[in-house]
Amino acid sequence: MAQEFSSKVKINLSSEGNNSTTNIFFKWAVTGGKIVIIFTELIALGAFFYSFTVDQQIRDLHEQIDREVVILKSQEKQEAQYRNLQDRLKNIQAITSDVNFRIDSMYKIASESSMQQLSVQRLILNKDSITIDGSTPSIFNLSKFLKNLKLKNFVSSITINKVEKSDSGFDFSLDTQIKDKGNK
Repeated sequence: MAQEFSSKVKINLSSEGNNSTTNIFFKWAVTGGKIVIIFTELIALGAFFYSFTVDQQIRDLHEQIDREVVILKSQEKQEAQYRNLQDRLKNIQAITSDVNFRIDSMYKIASESSMQQLSVQRLILNKDSITIDGSTPSIFNLSKFLKNLKLKNFVSSITINKVEKSDSGFDFSLDTQIKDKGNK
């Protein structure tokens, strides 16, 4: 009986000789899984080490920003002076343009007076007016001068301060109000 029992049962724990398709598939799957896990770990390690590089770049950028802020703060006073100078130059340009307009207006009045045989003794340029003191041999010349002056587009009004008879004809004084440059 002992002999019958030993011949019927065989236990083989080794995988030799057992090359079925399932066994081959499982071996391939386990090997493939190991490779996927190794690649995943390599990618994770790469990302971990790359984070150190990114952190260093962020620190470098913060240091650069701090340096730039210091430079900008040191230039702040000069920038304010520069802007102030630019504003003053703009104001000077506007004033110069306005003064040139008034001088041009005064020149036109003086040339008109010479055409009308007027002698101008004093010509005063104010902010918005021109005062003219002069003399003329005939009241008709003064009348014609005033008429032509009213037609000028830069004159807003004319005020006659005095007209007196003198030895040479007539002495006069008048104020001419000038329009703003924009209302020319």
